[in-house]
Amino acid sequence: MRHAGQNVIENVQVSLTSKVPGNARDYAVAKIAPLARYAPGSVDLAAVRLTTTAGRRARPLVVAHARLTVNGAGLNAEVTASTYTEAIDQLHDRMRDLLLKSHD
Repeated sequence: MRHAGQNVIENVQVSLTSKVPGNARDYAVAKIAPLARYAPGSVDLAAVRLTTTAGRRARPLVVAHARLTVNGAGLNAEVTASTYTEAIDQLHDRMRDLLLKSHD
């Protein structure tokens, strides 16, 4: 389902805290960039932030937050999971659902 003619988001900005491994950046870009195909218009901004709950509990969790700006409107999603891959996968699914709902 392609809507805006954009195949991928060209510039996905990813920020990581020190406890998140560096290869999470590439994984986040690979999962978030293709979301352009679900957008009802041009994606002007894509930003992902990955943090952990380290220090707050025995087993830290990864918190993933994304913000996409589509035709000037912001879409935000946040998820928490055990690993960065799981968090990014869930974030991808949540953003895809938000983008599809934004067509209504």
